[in-house]
Amino acid sequence: MALESRVTLQVATYLATAALSDGAGRSNRAIGQELFISPATAARHVANILAKLGFSSRAQIAAWAAGEHLDLAGSRGRHRPHG
Repeated sequence: MALESRVTLQVATYLATAALSDGAGRSNRAIGQELFISPATAARHVANILAKLGFSSRAQIAAWAAGEHLDLAGSRGRHRPHG
């Protein structure tokens, strides 16, 4: 399933990167600071991802992003999906 918004992909990728790097989840505030968006915008993107993919947790988003091979090594604020 595709996520069309560039920022939505960045949020999903950031959640996966954070989970893989230290196993910790990230708050909306942390996501916002990393991606230069407000915590409210981060919350909206997380909610949109959860709804669109039918998930109930950020861990599921992280696993999905890793499974979709999103660019987990990309530059901050400029994550792009492969292929």
